[in-house]
Amino acid sequence: MGVLYDYFSAATDEEAAAVVDWVGGPAFPPPGAEQKDNIDLNGIDPSVMLGKLEALLVGQSYDEIAERQGVSAVRFEESGEKGVVTIADEFTAVLAAATDERLIAVAGPWSEIEEFHGLADPSLLHQPLHDLRDLAARTRRRGHRLYCWMSI
Repeated sequence: MGVLYDYFSAATDEEAAAVVDWVGGPAFPPPGAEQKDNIDLNGIDPSVMLGKLEALLVGQSYDEIAERQGVSAVRFEESGEKGVVTIADEFTAVLAAATDERLIAVAGPWSEIEEFHGLADPSLLHQPLHDLRDLAARTRRRGHRLYCWMSI
């Protein structure tokens, strides 16, 4: 079984950290809590794969993107099996501003990154890219931050 990745919006790190305790992640709140605005992007990690997407969107090398460390831990279970990380505000802004044409243009090169193991079809990446862009745009409009919930 692989790692599950759900990207979501929250107003504060504390609010995002609470999602670690939600059994199914941001789409499955406990009684009395509201579901987070989220998308499920299983198989797409927030560090390397989104870092390479950002590099393509801004025209920089992945090494330049990785150097400024766009992901930071908010909270992890003691076992390390579930956790929440932030997505860099800079990346959220770039993603939110990406046009449909730009997303289509980067889908091809992004599908060729090593982490997809040659199995990604660029045409199948269009919808997830648009969904992630739309989540980033809603997140920015609300003045929130973008996060990723991970579960092994």
